Amino acid sequence: MITERITDPTDAIDAQQIETAFATGHGVTIQFSHDCYTPEQLREIDQLCQQHGSKIEVRFFAHDIEPFDASILSALPNVKWLTLGAMEEVRGIDTIARLPKLEQLSIDISALNDPAFIDSLPLEQLTRLSVAGNQKRNFDLATLARAQNLQDLFIQGHTKNIEIIGDLPNLASLGLSSMPNRQSLDFVNKIQGLKSLLLIIGGRTSIDDVQNETLEELRIIRVRGLDSLGDLARFHALRKLQVEDQLQLKALSLDGVDLHELTVLNCKNLAEITGLEDQRNLQLFRVGRTGLDLDGLANLSWPETITQLDLN
Repeated sequence: MITERITDPTDAIDAQQIETAFATGHGVTIQFSHDCYTPEQLREIDQLCQQHGSKIEVRFFAHDIEPFDASILSALPNVKWLTLGAMEEVRGIDTIARLPKLEQLSIDISALNDPAFIDSLPLEQLTRLSVAGNQKRNFDLATLARAQNLQDLFIQGHTKNIEIIGDLPNLASLGLSSMPNRQSLDFVNKIQGLKSLLLIIGGRTSIDDVQNETLEELRIIRVRGLDSLGDLARFHALRKLQVEDQLQLKALSLDGVDLHELTVLNCKNLAEITGLEDQRNLQLFRVGRTGLDLDGLANLSWPETITQLDLN
């Protein structure tokens, strides 16, 4: 989705611009990089949040000169989608717990050194949560057990009590970033309704411990040392596979899966994809910067279902 960003507005928020964006299928983010917001603007934004709900993202980022004072969030009781991004330090962050309508929250605060931070959040309300890595990566994830309505979760670097994620009953999308090789991912197999899994950055030689049977989309990006995806037939429902920046990967087997979309980018040592000719329901195939024979791929007997074919 295309997102229209209204950044550091100096005048009244243009409500008509927002209506037009929604009418054309675009998203809207109202964002501030420093404390230029006025009480009047915050009231306007809160009214827009009341009117449009979770279609509007309210984002505060940077604030390099002075730490962001999160107490101003009390002026946004109707905000449903809040992002505090790319910040060094925040004051008054406990205000987040008192936002009665909050449903989607993204946090990226590098100097936030509070192991109990997750427990301070209104977890029972949240349907979407993204927690980037602070400098110490020391958040205790145990209290995510309270997040029974969570549908979308992204965790970067934090691993303490990460196994609790396997017990979240409504989780459909999970992103794991910067996971160390010693951290087992077998808790993913317990998530009964999981549809999408992203593994990005970090390092491991294998993902054989991941065997979720409901998974429909798997994305693996820049995971150091990974030289095999194993037998993909263990993902019975897999329809979309995206593999990027995997320099150790030399071969990929699609035997036993029925893919609709396959993307393979910047896997320079990948020389072979077996089972590709058997993917008779493939709709999208993108490949670039690999060791594959592009001429051979161009001459492959592609199924009639193909709507996008990019060979680079």
